[in-house]
Amino acid sequence: DPSIFIDFNTYRTTLILQLRRRFADLAGALIVEGKLDSARTVVDRIVGLLPTENFPNDVSTAGLAEMYYQCGAMEKGNDLLRGYLGDLEQEYRYLASVQSKYSGMLAGESRRTVLIIGEVRQLAAAYDQSGFVTEIDQALKQKGIELK
Repeated sequence: DPSIFIDFNTYRTTLILQLRRRFADLAGALIVEGKLDSARTVVDRIVGLLPTENFPNDVSTAGLAEMYYQCGAMEKGNDLLRGYLGDLEQEYRYLASVQSKYSGMLAGESRRTVLIIGEVRQLAAAYDQSGFVTEIDQALKQKGIELK
């Protein structure tokens, strides 16, 4: 529920515990055992427990999307990545807006953001999500973000 306030200590604890990554690891183990429905349930559960309105996306979001892909829930994986890409694009625009004065300090952050966007695109391509990859490419072109 986005109306619930998450204080800094609670937020920080979820980062330290790496809950998204741990749930992705559990889902991966269930996939190896052939328990695709259980794996999908695990990913659904963590996505429900840590909504992005309260717990912003991070690099572990891509791992959860990959678990969705491996379970055959392609659209759920695409939806997760779509939200993550939106956050990354917003971060990139912000960094670009302040770069002139602080270019030396923020150039690395901008490069890191572009690299992560490229990795997200590659993940979608690896699971034959060509329509989603095209959507990503068009959005990047429209926003002037060039993958290197």
